[in-house]
Amino acid sequence: MAELTHEPAEGAKSAGTPEPLTREVFLPLWRETLAASPELAAKPEIFSSDEAAEKLFRIAERLTANARRFNLTSILAPRDIAEKHLADSLVPLSILLDCGLPLGEDLGEPYTVLDVGTGAGFPLLPWAAVLPDDPEILSFTGLDATGKKLAHVRESAEYAGLRTVRTVQGRAEDCARKPGMREAFDLVTARAVAPLPVLAELCAPFVKPGGFFAALKSVPQTEEDGELGAARPAFKKLGLGGQSSGPEIFRFALPNGDPRSLVLCKKRGLTPREYPRRWAEITKRPIV
Repeated sequence: MAELTHEPAEGAKSAGTPEPLTREVFLPLWRETLAASPELAAKPEIFSSDEAAEKLFRIAERLTANARRFNLTSILAPRDIAEKHLADSLVPLSILLDCGLPLGEDLGEPYTVLDVGTGAGFPLLPWAAVLPDDPEILSFTGLDATGKKLAHVRESAEYAGLRTVRTVQGRAEDCARKPGMREAFDLVTARAVAPLPVLAELCAPFVKPGGFFAALKSVPQTEEDGELGAARPAFKKLGLGGQSSGPEIFRFALPNGDPRSLVLCKKRGLTPREYPRRWAEITKRPIV
């Protein structure tokens, strides 16, 4: 599988060593970001606590320190970290909570979340930072083909004191066939730059029937959008949605005005065993 590139970075590389990030710089910017994000400001008990702010600062600090060493991203200005990495990850979480997904609820067993192509750890790390840090309630798994990026995720999780995070190295199309991975997760996310039909084929096999696939997209999605329209046959063949229930689309904007979309689809049935196909087939012959 060609490496999935995350939305904000879009292949960008860090050109130099950035200045170390300090609490004195980050915390006021984060408070401004919260105030400018209605979806986050509406849930202060989750997003505005001092504990959450400290964990998010530590994640941001590690991102700044490791960006060049692990080739993570060039988006490293403190305000951009607050908006284009953290808010970009957390606003979709707020929307998912509004949809009733039981993230953070005690269900008697962990609610399992897989982040496909996790890269630098977004949305994985911010979600783990603001939700209950209890492995009996939540389990976050970051999947990526690149070991050095997963090393950064593990280092960041340890530095921020996140006990619910683990990582798996491998290609999505290979890992989706492994016991303990296929149809094993309540929620599967992807924040990668890839067309929806490709993301759906890579992610749907990991979702339990009754679970959800959530794609975080920088390109605004509409019912008439070409990308979403092209993905509908894939959704049906992969067990996502149903006869009359397609994906739900939620639109929002970052504090700087950049548009974003969250595409959410429930899994109604098992994914046929022939999916996912090899990477070359997925990209050359999308499901129609």
